[in-house]
Parts: sequence; C-alpha cells; structure tokens
Amino acid sequence: MFKRLNGFVGFLSISLLLFTSSCEPSSTPPSVPTSTIAIVTPISMITPVAIDTREPRQLSIEVTEIYQWEDDLTGDVNFVGILRNVGNVNAEMIRPVVTMRDSIGNIVASGSADISFCSDFLGVSQFSPFWIRLSVVDPWETYEVIIQAEEQVFFTTAYYKDFEVVYSQGRSGDFGSYRVFGEIRNVGSIDAQFTQVVVTLYDPSGNLVAAQCDIADVMDIPPGGISPFDTEFFLLPEGYDLRFEVYARAMSN
Repeated sequence: MFKRLNGFVGFLSISLLLFTSSCEPSSTPPSVPTSTIAIVTPISMITPVAIDTREPRQLSIEVTEIYQWEDDLTGDVNFVGILRNVGNVNAEMIRPVVTMRDSIGNIVASGSADISFCSDFLGVSQFSPFWIRLSVVDPWETYEVIIQAEEQVFFTTAYYKDFEVVYSQGRSGDFGSYRVFGEIRNVGSIDAQFTQVVVTLYDPSGNLVAAQCDIADVMDIPPGGISPFDTEFFLLPEGYDLRFEVYARAMSN
C-alpha cells in the first residue's frame, strides 16, 4: 500500500533475474531460481512542496446603509446609501446599480451611480456614500441593489484620513438646495494628495437623504496645512431641519 507524498508516488520496482540449468532435460523440470530486488525512493530525496496557508482572496462590497425617498415636486425616487469594502482585497471600478420592479417582477426603472468622481478606490474596511436618483412613471413595488466592482491589482493606493474639520456651516437655500462650507486641516505628518471632502445629510429621524463628495479647494495639503471646501446640494426634501456630517480623505504614497 503506497502513499502520495508531496506530489510524488513512492514506487516499488521489481526485477526478475532468471537462471537456466545446463543439465539434460529430464522427466522432472528443474526448479528455476529467482531473485527479487526492491527499489524504493528514500523520503530524504523527495523535494518538499510549500503549502499556501494564506486566506483566499475575496472581493466583497456591501451596502451597509440605504434610504429611499421620493421627491414630491418631480416624483423622482432617490436611493442614498453607504458602501463598505468587507473583503480582504482593495477594490476599484465600483458602481452600485438600482433596479426597480412592479408587482409581477417587470423592470420599471434602473440606474447606476458612479462614485469615481469621489473615489474609484476602496481599501479594505473603507467606505463611501452613493446617491442614485431615478425618474419613475409606472407604479413600482420592490427594488434591488447590485454592486459592480473589480479587484485592484496593478496599483497600490493608500488612504490618508488624518484630517480635522476646523469649522463647518450649513445653510438652506431656495428650491431644495443646501450648502455646506468650511475648512479642513491636515493633522498628520505626511502630505495629503488629491484631497476630497465628503458631506452627508440626514433628516430629523436620522435617515441619510443625500451624499456628495467634492475636491477640496487645495488638493495637496502639507502637514498642518488648511484647505477651504464648499459643497452644494439641490432638489432635496423641503421643510426639514437637515443635519450634516463632514469628513475628509486623501491619497498618500
């Protein structure tokens, strides 16, 4: 009985050496002596094969928060949510897609949000908001969200998040507009590159109703440096006292 060892099979090779007698034939055939030689590969000569114990690579983007609301003026349906990379590899080319269906499963509307304007990259455990606005004419019953993404292979990008909001202010405008402005500071020890400011808006019940990302006025901020920001929203639900949150992020070498 043989075992497979690291890709090799131990084998037993048997050679038979036949010897014939020179005596005259007789009524009784002479016995034929045989010799058996066993050849076995020593274990010490087998090349060991490395076993990969690393966790399998997994690309996984999840919707960790989503809220749907309808614009009373236009009838458009809004889907606002948060995407988070819950896999163990960096992700890029990220695109959430919403499909709305009627009571028998027919597609009523479908659309996507490309978050590359804010960041086309999500490192492991990192998150980003999205906002999809769809024009709907026919009645609908259900919706589904599918996330398209690819693993980032050729480039390695690091997120930089050592910022503080120096001050921020929100101000309502006409026709459902809302403006958030202020300043951010790089409180880290390295240069922040391609700095982005993310603003999320919440209604009095804490529902996420809008999200937007803008490039900071100063894209590359040295340690201790400050940059203003100014983000404006349109076509928001009117009559609410909105609450906003601001955070900044950037790339680093």
